[in-house]
Amino acid sequence: MNTQDKGLIQLNQKPLIQYVIEAIENEVSNILINANRNQEIYQKFVKNPVIKDNTTDFQGPLAGLAKAMEIVTTPYILMLPCDCPMIGTALLTTLKDQLIEQNAQICVAHDGERLQPTFALLKTNLLESLLTYLAAGDRKISLWYHQHQLSIADLSQYQDFFLNLNTPQDYALLTKKISVENVPILGFSAFGGTEKTTLIIQLITYLKQKNIRLAYLKHNHHNFEINHQGKESYEYYHAGADQVLTSSRNKFSPINRCKKQELGLFDLLNQLNLVQLDLVLIEGFKKENFPKIELQRKALNHPNIFENDDNIIAFASDEIFTKCDRVPLDINNIEQIGDFILAYIAQP
Repeated sequence: MNTQDKGLIQLNQKPLIQYVIEAIENEVSNILINANRNQEIYQKFVKNPVIKDNTTDFQGPLAGLAKAMEIVTTPYILMLPCDCPMIGTALLTTLKDQLIEQNAQICVAHDGERLQPTFALLKTNLLESLLTYLAAGDRKISLWYHQHQLSIADLSQYQDFFLNLNTPQDYALLTKKISVENVPILGFSAFGGTEKTTLIIQLITYLKQKNIRLAYLKHNHHNFEINHQGKESYEYYHAGADQVLTSSRNKFSPINRCKKQELGLFDLLNQLNLVQLDLVLIEGFKKENFPKIELQRKALNHPNIFENDDNIIAFASDEIFTKCDRVPLDINNIEQIGDFILAYIAQP
């Protein structure tokens, strides 16, 4: 990348390493960064001291892994590269489950075409073996892996996890891939009383069980407050702050002031971290054109929305409705609706 430090390259105004950290920070107990330059900058991303290789001659990823193994106190260590911003939580889950199931010492990812040696879960008691291997002058990761009880995890269904940036051309392709046009969006149209909120909560639960990374975007017709009067963030915003960011250990919430007018749907989509999303579920924005599922319950006797909205692609109801050319779904069958959404996501 023309001598640039890849972990610090900005993608959508965020350094690549931050994408990786955000993907795993709630899945692991500690995070270490191994960097041989720009340590002061990297230190801003983690609490633990940034570590350097023990040797001055660059020995590749194994040297960094060895240094990390010397420091950690956990029985396992997860190794990830800094330049793969599409990593998701399913990676660690798959590696962990297979390592335990096969009673292995190392579990490494396979993308369906080749081994991905820098995506690995290892036992930290392998340190002595690794140091001996490096002292002998060896560098090849896969060769050292095969000296131990090795499990290879099939992650071919998550090929985007392994998209990395090695060249400016890679950067351009990935930027195009994660643009808003390539993230599936799907909305819900319904009248009051259809139990839409309950249904969406159940759908989110079902889709997360299928390892779908999703966001939920809702439009309110009226003004709303994230925090209420008396809270510091409320007072700061109403005192005139243009941006307020409130955070805790497990979450954070930004509040941005609209400068001129209300943002439209696609402006708001660009505020999301699209690089780590498989789907955006949307509620509201009736005047915007995007695919939607209509929700109807017979007892409410509401008019059919699809008759005047070509954006409706499926009709979920508790009755058999034959005069509808949209995909019929059972509004009480969350699994059926969820599987429809999974098929929708899988479309080109």
